[in-house]
Amino acid sequence: MPDPRDLEPHTAWVLAWFRRRVGSERAEDLAQEAFVAALRALPRLRHEALGGYLLGIVRRLSAVEARRRRLPVASPDDLAARIDGGLADERVAAVVRGLPAELEQVVTLHYGQDRTYEETAALLGVPRATVQSRLRRALERLRRVLGAKENVS
Repeated sequence: MPDPRDLEPHTAWVLAWFRRRVGSERAEDLAQEAFVAALRALPRLRHEALGGYLLGIVRRLSAVEARRRRLPVASPDDLAARIDGGLADERVAAVVRGLPAELEQVVTLHYGQDRTYEETAALLGVPRATVQSRLRRALERLRRVLGAKENVS
């Protein structure tokens, strides 16, 4: 069973996630809700699953808040600037939002939050090799979709 102190390293990315998706005014409240939910679940969790479980809580709370406020559920705006040589436009962020959840998660954590492979793997509770293969698949899809759109325009 994870220790409650194991949640501390997740504080920065949880706050950043909520600030980008729902705004600064609600970020701390939603982060607190996420950590309370994670604390309640600690007795049922394995240590290596903690980050992935917390990410699921954060995603759900973001979606609930977005629906409540009728906001678009979005990936970080600055994510586009960090992917594939600094393509800084909404097209990249839109394609990332359209990725399957497991691919969007690794792209957001690795590129959007500058997490290492090891940190991303620990947060999601998966092996490093899984993070690498998901990133490779996500980047291949991004290149394919963005390349097709560029050829059309």
